[in-house]
Amino acid sequence: MRYAWIVEHRASYAIATMCDVLSVSRSGLYGAMQRARATTKARESRRFVARSAATVAATGAGG
Repeated sequence: MRYAWIVEHRASYAIATMCDVLSVSRSGLYGAMQRARATTKARESRRFVARSAATVAATGAGG
């Protein structure tokens, strides 16, 4: 919850200051942001594979 607030307000306040005030580490924040990006990439990859498989099945192509 604190990380989300920091990310939401990072254009308005310095990240270091928000981390200090909210008693969270910057490394923890950056790690959470990295995990969120990795999760998003994995989700997008699964969607791409599903769409590709559906296209192959619909067109009869694939081998």
